[in-house]
Amino acid sequence: MKSSGTITNSDPMSRSHLKPGQKVGLLTLNRIVGVKTKERRRKYKSRRSAETKIHISKEFINVWECKCECGNTCTRTEYTLLQDNIHSCGCYRRSVCTINAAKAYKAKAKLLESGNGRGTSLLSKKPPVNNSSGIQGVVWHKKSKKWRAYINHKRKHIELGSYERFKDAVAVREEAVAAVIAGNFEEWYAEFQKNKRLGGGSKEGGGVRGVAWIKKTKKWEANIQYKGKKKYLGTFEGFDDAVSVRKKAVEAQIAGNFEEWYAEYQKNRKPVKEVSVGRGVWWSAKTKEWRTYIYHKIKRVELGGYENFDDAVSVMQRALEAIKAGNFEEWITEFREKE
Repeated sequence: MKSSGTITNSDPMSRSHLKPGQKVGLLTLNRIVGVKTKERRRKYKSRRSAETKIHISKEFINVWECKCECGNTCTRTEYTLLQDNIHSCGCYRRSVCTINAAKAYKAKAKLLESGNGRGTSLLSKKPPVNNSSGIQGVVWHKKSKKWRAYINHKRKHIELGSYERFKDAVAVREEAVAAVIAGNFEEWYAEFQKNKRLGGGSKEGGGVRGVAWIKKTKKWEANIQYKGKKKYLGTFEGFDDAVSVRKKAVEAQIAGNFEEWYAEYQKNRKPVKEVSVGRGVWWSAKTKEWRTYIYHKIKRVELGGYENFDDAVSVMQRALEAIKAGNFEEWITEFREKE
């Protein structure tokens, strides 16, 4: 069974413990703008029937319009205003949070300058318990078998890249923390992303995006992604040559003329060099003669077989001169007609 009791809603001011014009914390009370109803339920046992009953009562709470010292206007219930807290429109809490954050950043900056801190965390000296590297913001990625660096900034998880060497990942993380403390993280990160696209790193571990060591050919291969497709930039003996070509490709991509640059690059991708002994010339044990060939526009062009090695080299030199002059198609047509 249920029974109910109601407290009548009389004049709000007659129930109020506060008065207009009264100051509570940073708020000054103006007037009552409304009444909130709060229902209370209490269980009790009846003495006659020994049954459990529920007593329902209503409580009316005044809602005050308040003006804060900062100039904002807000509403607060009388129940909240009577609590022993510092009352404001919310500006007090925001100012306290800002002051505490500034204190934390200054303390971390002093720690970095003194050399006692490694710059691995903005607010704590110790890394999390589940961190296996010992450095906060640096983790080992099992799938790629590389060290990954990251940082949390403005409630966002920002990746700082993957690195072959542990010290490279730690160095990038420390630079990011220093930029956050200095207050110029956005500018630093934009420059970091640009340098990352252009390529950076060391020959020791590669470390350059789009440049990889090919074990089979024992050369450095460069490539770039353009419109969802992988564009091949060639293989190089030197690491610096591969990085240089990759940088030029990224610069053309940023400038918006990558297609024109790539067409011109493909045209002149294989630089013509003076023929060396044995280059494009080989001995065929089957036909027992010196065979010669040349690559033109990524296609292998056979130049025939010769009994004398010097004759094969001579034909190769003439083919190279024709490529240099830009009339290789006419030369090879005439060459085959004579044969």
